[in-house]
Amino acid sequence: MSLLKASSLKNDGLLNKFVICLNLINQLGKSAALAQLWQEFVLELRYRYDSAVLIPGLEGDLKKVQSEDSMKAPDLSRCLLHQKIQMLNCCIKKKLERQQIEKEIEQQIKTECPKNNSDEDEFFDCEDEQPVIAEGRFKQFGELTLLRKPSEPLYVPKTQEPAPMTEDMLEQHASVLLNLGNNDDASLLRAKIQSASLLSDMQAFKAANPGCVLEDFVRWYSPRDWVQVEIKETDSDSNEEKITKKYDLSNRMKIPGNMWVEVWENAKSVPVRRQKRLFDDTKEAEQIFEWLNSLSIGQIIEHTLPIIFYSSIYTCYAEAFNLELSSITEPIFEAMIDKAIKITRNNDTNKYQDLVNYIKSFEQIVTLMKSLNAKFKNRKSKIANADMEEVENFLKELLKQSLDQEFCQINIKNGAHSVIGLLISRLCRKKNSIRKPKISRYLNEYQSIKSSIDVSEDEEDEDANNMNNVLLPFEKPFQREYILRSSVPRPAPYSRQSPQRMYCRINNIEFKLAGAFTEDTMFF
Repeated sequence: MSLLKASSLKNDGLLNKFVICLNLINQLGKSAALAQLWQEFVLELRYRYDSAVLIPGLEGDLKKVQSEDSMKAPDLSRCLLHQKIQMLNCCIKKKLERQQIEKEIEQQIKTECPKNNSDEDEFFDCEDEQPVIAEGRFKQFGELTLLRKPSEPLYVPKTQEPAPMTEDMLEQHASVLLNLGNNDDASLLRAKIQSASLLSDMQAFKAANPGCVLEDFVRWYSPRDWVQVEIKETDSDSNEEKITKKYDLSNRMKIPGNMWVEVWENAKSVPVRRQKRLFDDTKEAEQIFEWLNSLSIGQIIEHTLPIIFYSSIYTCYAEAFNLELSSITEPIFEAMIDKAIKITRNNDTNKYQDLVNYIKSFEQIVTLMKSLNAKFKNRKSKIANADMEEVENFLKELLKQSLDQEFCQINIKNGAHSVIGLLISRLCRKKNSIRKPKISRYLNEYQSIKSSIDVSEDEEDEDANNMNNVLLPFEKPFQREYILRSSVPRPAPYSRQSPQRMYCRINNIEFKLAGAFTEDTMFF
């Protein structure tokens, strides 16, 4: 299951690093420090927009984003905060494109208009018919020509890109369309709102192809509506019917009151540089900054929660991958991702505690494996490369069985004489160290534990050198524990079976015996 569906963002992005920093600042300086850092972040975004500098760490390689001609719309699979910052990047890129077009126009005007040092004004008579000049051509569209001017090739115009939208903008747009109603006026207004991009493309097409017709536009814009039809014609000389094939508009384009026909008739020849902007980057940027500045502390935390939890899940996955625990942690990981998708998609902050419990379970598995590696695969174990795979499989099996059941038992091949047996023997060996006289049983226990830990490096190295060939003795147990469990009918033989338990502990100082017995109180 992909992490991208979790409505968050990649782990090494700008927002991921900022939100982690925001969380640490909140722990140190509480809400005041969080608000200060948030304000500095918004001011930096404002500076980058005013200076027309793209925001890094959102879409991957910043140089690749700068070289792309088209805007990259906000990714709706990410959280709302990430979509807003992506939208701001779209505004910056559109601003850069507009500035570049203005510079090109100024340069073109300077080159086309020669300097005139004469002080006298010159007047010219206006011609009756001025030739129509094509504007806004991008490239020639294959080998097609205009239907009414076969000598003129058909050109693809420069058009405006559709306005990118975030998740909340799409919901608002859909709400506006639904609230218009179902009458004829509402349907007309709804069609007008939805055909804004179509009108802009038709105006640009007319400017790039003077003398074109709707059929020319359909051939470029919607080729599937330019279909081949068969027409029966009668020959005047022989009175025979002939079937000729030619191309014509599809049936849906010929429906009376078709929106495309109405928009084409109302469209004027206007190149894209003189059209009204479909995407008003200045207005959208100001709305984003207004949204960022209006967030309260609680709303900031709410919008950053998906990023925090995604980072935690990604870290857990990376740790499990490094420890080669994918086969063991896969069920928990899939359940955790599924829970994260549902919570972040529905923005249900009350259920984040369930996700916390999954992360705790995942962390426990990773910690147990690290603990086993520290005990069995440390630098002083000196395990041969040929035996390393056997040790790793043993540790994974031990971890897996300990998770599946309360008590686990693993048979070790060759027993104590195997590599794993030698490692366990070394782990539990008896220390030959001098102990102080016994003062009390508690001091004796403390010294016993301390002497098993405080061993010099030389002793460790000497034992490690000998462990591959010598089976070291196990340390004498400090105490013994016995637990007896049974289910028997009490107090009478015909009573129902009930659980019974007895516990016994024996050491050099004391002997303890405890029991927990139950009886059938119904059939006694």
